Amino acid sequence: MASRLGKVTVAFLVSAFVAGAVLGLLTFMLAAPSNLSGPLDGALRIVSLAALATLVVGAIAVLPAIMAIVLAEWFTIRHPIYFAAWGGLVPLLLYLPVLFGDGDRSFPRGLGVICVIGLFAGLLYWRLAGRNSGKMR
Repeated sequence: MASRLGKVTVAFLVSAFVAGAVLGLLTFMLAAPSNLSGPLDGALRIVSLAALATLVVGAIAVLPAIMAIVLAEWFTIRHPIYFAAWGGLVPLLLYLPVLFGDGDRSFPRGLGVICVIGLFAGLLYWRLAGRNSGKMR
């Protein structure tokens, strides 16, 4: 049981890291700062953006991910579509309060990209740990 819990934890952390790193890299590429002093400055900005995005993605996605993982373990759900759907829907579900709030109700352009990144993070989690869901029992 302890080894399964460790595998699930590591798989979530790796998925959050990869999603954050891709999000940070895309942010850097789209921002394209022109005041870089050299290749080292650009690399440091990419690493810092990826680290920040990883922290944000991990912190925001931890509760929905725990819910998805517990459901998958409890009901022995091993299908990759389940994990991909959770990964893709979580950003959309987290945006709903903003969409139905008092502020701007427009659909942001980047939300689709973030949903696709989440979809692939869910598939990565499935590849690392989700294929064996239900073995904790």
